[in-house]
Amino acid sequence: RGAPLSYGRLEKNGTLTCSYHGWQFSGAGDTTYVPTSAQQGCRACLRLHPSRVCDHGLLWVWPRSAAPGSDEMISALLKPLPVNHLPP
Repeated sequence: RGAPLSYGRLEKNGTLTCSYHGWQFSGAGDTTYVPTSAQQGCRACLRLHPSRVCDHGLLWVWPRSAAPGSDEMISALLKPLPVNHLPP
């Protein structure tokens, strides 16, 4: 319980797997696999945060969650990423 998904891993199929529970989540935040459930699909889901990957591989995540396609999500994704945040 309460295991951070930052310890999870991205699978080749694009899902995020919790390293502790083994649950898998889609890019939309829905559960796609629960190892202890014979019937797949449950109501657990993740909050989505606008995020982008910089040219040099850093992941930028906005601190507020936003629904996919919402004005808040689009606004966050259109903001320019910082370019001078790395040491020379």
